[in-house]
Amino acid sequence: MTLSELADAVEGLSGPDREMDAAIFRAIGAPLPDEFAGKKIALTFDEARHAFFMDVGSDMVVRYEPPAYTASIDAAMTLVPEGIGETPLSVMLQRTWEGIGKVRLLDSLGGQVWDGNASTPALALTAAALRARAALASENSNAE
Repeated sequence: MTLSELADAVEGLSGPDREMDAAIFRAIGAPLPDEFAGKKIALTFDEARHAFFMDVGSDMVVRYEPPAYTASIDAAMTLVPEGIGETPLSVMLQRTWEGIGKVRLLDSLGGQVWDGNASTPALALTAAALRARAALASENSNAE
């Protein structure tokens, strides 16, 4: 799925979803740890368990789970792009009367806005951040 498709899917969730967290993690190309206990490791994704694994011998297995973007505002904030150039993005979180989480990311320099509307603030922030990433990636590829 593209980042925009993931944003739409996140908005359709009713709560946290570890499978979606893993899909987002892979889609953004987040870095994996490459060292454990002083040894170089190469983690591989296990679809059934929605986590990365590697056997390191002696009955020891390294497990790495993607951040809980869909459950945690702190984790979702890591998806928010830093901004354009020197200008950071502003984040507005609000809760509507209907209990829906609504988020608006604002780029004060370029005047762009990315919204997220979902059943929780973490889901809304995740959706808005994915839309911002998709738009900024598209702009960067068009500029080249």
